[in-house]
Parts: sequence; structure tokens; C-alpha cells
Amino acid sequence: MEPRKQSDISRLAICVTAALALYAGAEPLCTTLKLPYERYRPWLEQNKLQAIAVGAAILYALSLILFPSETGLASGPIPDETPASAPEGFQPVAGAE
Repeated sequence: MEPRKQSDISRLAICVTAALALYAGAEPLCTTLKLPYERYRPWLEQNKLQAIAVGAAILYALSLILFPSETGLASGPIPDETPASAPEGFQPVAGAE
């Protein structure tokens, strides 16, 4: 596996683990910080998977902002050429440059 993909998978696994820990500790944490946990409790209990997924996505985005990847974009720059597999008569959209 490429080092870039491996580091992305590791970063995502850490974010999912942290989101799971935050979900498990949400009630005591909110009580300590005096946040309105009871208001969101029914939704959190009914949508456990979605709550963890949203938390992981937010943590993943924050990790990319705070700790950018050292290798840059995985796919590289977008080529300016029309792909060879484009159908005959293909016209690029004007202003999509």
C-alpha cells in the first residue's frame, strides 16, 4: 500500500476512535462543561452511527487543517488535456478552466 494511503487510513482510524470516545463520554463531558446534552440526547441515542460518523468527519477535516499532509494531493494536478477515452465530438465546457 502507498505511504500516502496508509497515512490517510491511519488518520481516519484515529479520528473514528476519537469520535467514538467522544460519543461514549458525551454525557459526563457535557454535564461538566454545562452544555445542553439533554436537548440532543434523543437524537444521539436514535442515531448512534450517524453521530459517530459526523464526529469523525469533523475531526478528520480539522486534522487536515491543523496537520496538512506532507505529500500534498494524492492524485496530483488536474490535466488540461481532453482524455483519450472522451467520445468523438467532446467539447469542454467554456469557463471550466
